[in-house]
Amino acid sequence: MAYTGQQISDNGLAMLDGQDVFISVPLFTNERLSYGKGFTTGTVLTAAMKSTSTADYAIQAVTSAGFPLYKNSNWFSYGSNGTVYPPASVGRRPESVDNKVIIHATVVGVNSSHSGIFQELRTLNIGSEYRLTIDLAYSVQVGTLSVSRLYGSQAGVIQSDVTAFELPNADGHITLDFKAETPGDILFIDYSSTVDGNTVEISGMSVKSKDDYRVPVTINLPRIGLSKVLVTRTNESMPYEEGEPK
Repeated sequence: MAYTGQQISDNGLAMLDGQDVFISVPLFTNERLSYGKGFTTGTVLTAAMKSTSTADYAIQAVTSAGFPLYKNSNWFSYGSNGTVYPPASVGRRPESVDNKVIIHATVVGVNSSHSGIFQELRTLNIGSEYRLTIDLAYSVQVGTLSVSRLYGSQAGVIQSDVTAFELPNADGHITLDFKAETPGDILFIDYSSTVDGNTVEISGMSVKSKDDYRVPVTINLPRIGLSKVLVTRTNESMPYEEGEPK
């Protein structure tokens, strides 16, 4: 019969290994984006917009920028040119204004333009988890904000699964956790809409390392104050105390 006698001392200390109860607490550190949480008017989208003409616009835009380079970059903008999707024409190209990135949609019939921004992240750890946070300026305009990552492989540039967020977004922010495929995954943000002229305004963005820390659970008891939460467990090797049944 396994020992189940006194395993917690009169002072509330564990008498066996493995009796502590832990919870996991995520911590987010080490910003991976250029410009961090905010944007700077006129300096974020300085490169000429990458024009895309295929249905694989993400791969075409990233390749035309010369990525992957496996080092951090500034933001690039891209937009469809009308060959497959309606054009992100002059006046409706992604822009950085008043510390916001504004992405426009052009709709012709039932088809929407595809345009947005992308950036190569820096010094990622392969297989480690990261959290993307996107802050949105309040708007009732509709659309779809799609998030994916691209990375280099022996087969060329590969695009990850695409996660779509429908707008408007009542919470004002979007979060997405992902695991790095390479040291320089490329974050790709795309906007489309069903309404001509609609926009999405991004007021901030962040990509940080997600680390889980295990901390012991405590409870505040009226008589003894703060105390650890412990759990009893069987232990075949622990000796019985005198007078305890075997």
